[in-house]
Amino acid sequence: MNTDFLNGLPIEVEVTFRLLLAYVLGGLIGWDRERDGQPAGLRTHMLVSVGAAGFTLLFIYGFKGVGTSTDAARAASQIITGIGFLGAGAIWRSRTRVRGVTTAADIWVVASIGMLAAAGLWYLSILLSVLVFFTLRYLKPNGTALEKKHLRKRQRDQQISRAARNRSKEVSPENGYPEGPDRGNAQPDKSENDKKGF
Repeated sequence: MNTDFLNGLPIEVEVTFRLLLAYVLGGLIGWDRERDGQPAGLRTHMLVSVGAAGFTLLFIYGFKGVGTSTDAARAASQIITGIGFLGAGAIWRSRTRVRGVTTAADIWVVASIGMLAAAGLWYLSILLSVLVFFTLRYLKPNGTALEKKHLRKRQRDQQISRAARNRSKEVSPENGYPEGPDRGNAQPDKSENDKKGF
């Protein structure tokens, strides 16, 4: 990436720029999610993005000269894992549907935006932010089709439950044997010994 405009400036200025970029790009995604009334909104996305950027910068610059070789890729893997746990908390399941998967995914992507900005890959962080914003804003599922699908599934589940309840009532001990095409109203055959009176 071309970072010539920052050449000659102290490292503090470059690090500040990277953090601010992560903060603003995370805020863009969070603002869009908050507009849609999603549980993770503006502040959550800003904090995830700038937090991932902060950890990335820590591993790039924080341990120089400490006597160990630093590997920012190890930090990246830990950030990805940690954000995965955070995203898992945004997912919840009700009886008929699972919600929060998109929120969990965009929290995960926002962390990568922060990491890209912190690593100095500004073009990629901006491009990824635009792609995520476009995806969340304009690529929405057809609500009517989804509602019809969920309604059909709910109706089918209710029919199955109703049939199971009716079947259990038919087979209960107080109702005796169930009636059916193969049984009719016939009682079980008596054995030869029962007929003779033994």
